Amino acid sequence: PDKVVDGVSQAQVLAWPDAAIHACARAVAAEPDNARVRYQLGRVLFYTGRQADALPHLEAAAAARHRQAQFVLGLLYADGVKDVLEPDACRALALWQDAAERGHFAARVALSRDYVRGAYGRCEHQPSKDEVAGYLASAAKEARDYYQRLLISWAEEALAARP
Repeated sequence: PDKVVDGVSQAQVLAWPDAAIHACARAVAAEPDNARVRYQLGRVLFYTGRQADALPHLEAAAAARHRQAQFVLGLLYADGVKDVLEPDACRALALWQDAAERGHFAARVALSRDYVRGAYGRCEHQPSKDEVAGYLASAAKEARDYYQRLLISWAEEALAARP
């Protein structure tokens, strides 16, 4: 989402890691407040195994409300990154909820999946069951393939079974 040109795949980044890092670092140097290029630098650093170096860029892009950065950083917080970042479901929720409220498909689905799994039980601010149902309903309208529809359907069924 929010792309301005066709993206470079992870395979392409890994085929030319130095070139990818150099190009993204130059873009950040030219536009340090551009959330999209900060996200891209964080992305290539992460893909090339430099997770600790990637986090400040992903955090900066997420703080600037770049939806994809919020989604990806939420994934990292949801699962943690060995030796770099402890799992934090509440931080993941906050990132995903902001992105979901602004229409990010994957954030709506991931947030909903973890909600029905009970991941947010210790979080101070969590969405209501109705809000999660709304995220799933809006994501269902945008689902492009069988697997997206299947995951959304599973989450809707699991949500309906929750008290």
